[in-house]
Amino acid sequence: MLNQEFDDYSQLDSEKKTFYINMSIKAGIFCGILAVFFAILVVFSLLGRKSWRVGLGNEIERVFEETSYSEYSVGEYVKLNSIMSVNCAVYRALPFTKKDSDAYAVIVRTPTLFGPVAAVYVYETKRPDATFIGFAQINERLEGSVKNASLNSQVRYWAGKIPEIIATKKEGN
Repeated sequence: MLNQEFDDYSQLDSEKKTFYINMSIKAGIFCGILAVFFAILVVFSLLGRKSWRVGLGNEIERVFEETSYSEYSVGEYVKLNSIMSVNCAVYRALPFTKKDSDAYAVIVRTPTLFGPVAAVYVYETKRPDATFIGFAQINERLEGSVKNASLNSQVRYWAGKIPEIIATKKEGN
């Protein structure tokens, strides 16, 4: 009788082991699929980074052309060592007239009443604030409203914040 109970327990343990092995295999497959999915996302975001930077530089150039701003053109991308690099991109501003200039072209995602809008600034290191140039990719019907609602508060805020952002640029750029 004792042998029979022992056989029942060993059979029960065997069934539990099989169940846990099967669950472990299923969980491992699921985790593997998730890992592959996230790896693909990371690879595509890293591959798209260069085209994203080129596109932002082109947007700054377009705003310069639309506003007839002819003092600077857009140069190379400047890496930031700041959390603000999520909301803005900084480029060297190449002067047309001066030989030596330490200026930057900045495009910043600015919150407005109509949603986030990309604002373009130029910052010269000898000045205390950045100079607002214009908005990028804005609907023509809303352009006047966005400018009127944003010029006093958001544009002034970012004009004062940009020197702090550029101060966090990575050395070597």
